[in-house]
Amino acid sequence: MSFADKFKELRKEHHYTQKDIANILDVKPTTISAWELGNNSPRMDMLQKISNVFNVDTGYFFDEKSNQTVDLDDDVIFTYEGRKIPKEDLETIKRFMRGSRK
Repeated sequence: MSFADKFKELRKEHHYTQKDIANILDVKPTTISAWELGNNSPRMDMLQKISNVFNVDTGYFFDEKSNQTVDLDDDVIFTYEGRKIPKEDLETIKRFMRGSRK
């Protein structure tokens, strides 16, 4: 189950509308809609707020059984702490993973 599905399920279980939860989290209702549609995901700090509201661990939102892989050579945008990893840093990561530090 995706973050979007889990978030929407929790919201409904707690009888919150999208507007209700947007007010609680101090975000726009369109942000909630984007999360539920899977068009966007919250940053880690917001994920912690969401977890607190629903009284669940942040790990609940991550599928621990997921074996999804991503090829580092694909045209994928990688982020760390909500910021895009620059191409030169991504190249360093690739070299490190290959076992070459040069």
